Amino acid sequence: MPNKTGDFLPLQLTNAGRDMLTQGRAGHVLTFTKVAIGDGTATGTAIDNLTALKGHKLYIPIAKNETVHAGQMRLQFRVNNKVVTSGFYFREIGLMAKVDNGEEKLYAYTTCGDKARMIYDNTYPIQERVVNIDTVTDNAPNVRVILDWSIVYATQKDIIDMIKPHKELSELDHPDESVTTRKLKDKSVTLPKLADDVNDLLQKTYVKKSGDTMTGNLTLTNNSELFIAAAGGNHSISNTSNNLNLGNPAITKESNLCSKNRPNWDNGTDKKLIALEEDVINETRKYLPLTGGNLTGDLNVATTITARGKDLVNPLNGNAQIKSIIDWDKMKQVYGSTMTSTQAIIKGKNTTITYPNWCIYNANLGLIYFNLGRRDIYLSDDFTNYDEVVFHLVLSAINASLYWYKSKQLEFMFENQGLVNVGSDNGCDAIYHGFYQYGNKSANDVSTRRYLKWYDDSGYICNVYGVKY
Repeated sequence: MPNKTGDFLPLQLTNAGRDMLTQGRAGHVLTFTKVAIGDGTATGTAIDNLTALKGHKLYIPIAKNETVHAGQMRLQFRVNNKVVTSGFYFREIGLMAKVDNGEEKLYAYTTCGDKARMIYDNTYPIQERVVNIDTVTDNAPNVRVILDWSIVYATQKDIIDMIKPHKELSELDHPDESVTTRKLKDKSVTLPKLADDVNDLLQKTYVKKSGDTMTGNLTLTNNSELFIAAAGGNHSISNTSNNLNLGNPAITKESNLCSKNRPNWDNGTDKKLIALEEDVINETRKYLPLTGGNLTGDLNVATTITARGKDLVNPLNGNAQIKSIIDWDKMKQVYGSTMTSTQAIIKGKNTTITYPNWCIYNANLGLIYFNLGRRDIYLSDDFTNYDEVVFHLVLSAINASLYWYKSKQLEFMFENQGLVNVGSDNGCDAIYHGFYQYGNKSANDVSTRRYLKWYDDSGYICNVYGVKY
């Protein structure tokens, strides 16, 4: 029996319901999913923050919906006690909804307070109650309702509404148009109605311009075209000299191959899957581009790698050019050009060794090196023009060492340090100023790429070499 609609207060939107309605007005799909009933109660502003019934008992599917007027929808559900194992007072109703495919939330709520009616447990069968509730949709453009068709049945009003159009038809027929000539009594059809036979013949013989389904093949002769209307002209499918042409170069912007599974390229002998853009990208990621890139694993070279005629695998394999880049003429201008000489055995031969008098010759090592005492170094070339720079230092009377730097590494050190120690071992150093003034140093205490400003040393500079590969 219908529930007295006056027992319950009008449905009131929750905060979640207002948010969903706002999204519905903005064009999202607002779907009413089901109804919840219970025995709790909430009133006034307490309803705003509700996310569930106060005393939830049952979820009930929606059986019917209709638009009452613009912005308001009426929903119908049926209450019985088939699944009720413990009786309760039917005191509150909640309407559940969701936006698009989002989470189901409590959209609206109402209660009848102390006018609740008892729903007995299923050991006492009750007559099913039909309940109608009205809710606001505020003209949201995409409102949907999930109906349980297993509980939808026609009311007397529904039946009357369905019969009325049939009774008022200008042409008598069933909704499925099943009243055909064969079913009519002989001579009951006037001459104009005989056109049905003609129409039937036409439908079985010809393709309708408005659209149809062919039951046979459609064959186009050579150089014929099948047109598909498009903006500004037609797409076309044509056959010319055994070539199948898809699209019109003047009209077709792009052609899309649509297939649930990956399409194949069939040349009549075998089939191969057509490569997708992602396949090409994934395959090319296995290789370095010609413009360069970074290896993520080891590179094993069986022979050589050559760049600009140089062996990069074995850079010292006959390709390296090593030379002193100290500007000895400039050094003599600054520190004196007086030369001195001594006799020494070099590679088993007695040899005269000549060198500036501000240098020292070590017979044990066979090396000439600067005497200590504030020796700035003048270079004959910008050291960054070389791949590597080598500092040759004497550390003691019987010990010398080479200190190798990548030129970019050395440049970085001079660019970013106030002082640069180019050789340090066993307490021996050779320290020079960087390219810029730091701390309490004077503006003149800076080096350049062709001039290394001395700061401190306890080792002896023999030479500075530039290496090119």
